[in-house]
Amino acid sequence: DYQKFYIAQSISRLNSLTNQKVQIKINGTPSIKAGDSINIMIPNQVTQKQKIVEKYDPEHSGTYLISEVNHVFESKLRTCFTFLTLIRDSYGMKNYASKTQ
Repeated sequence: DYQKFYIAQSISRLNSLTNQKVQIKINGTPSIKAGDSINIMIPNQVTQKQKIVEKYDPEHSGTYLISEVNHVFESKLRTCFTFLTLIRDSYGMKNYASKTQ
């Protein structure tokens, strides 16, 4: 019975998918839908003394998968906002080497 091995592997996959999750609010973009991937660049939070050259955090910036979308239309203000819940699609940024050990 190999079912116990597949269950552990499935749980591990689910945990790695939801390990990094972020919620953001952007200007209204009704064309965005769940399942799309988006590239986000997160500013480097290192102090000025420690900051080397990178403007963006190479470990946390990169490709994220849109898991939830909520479009909010405010008719009185004539505005639209899109709320996104993103989960990590792949770690790091393309063409950047990881600096963690």
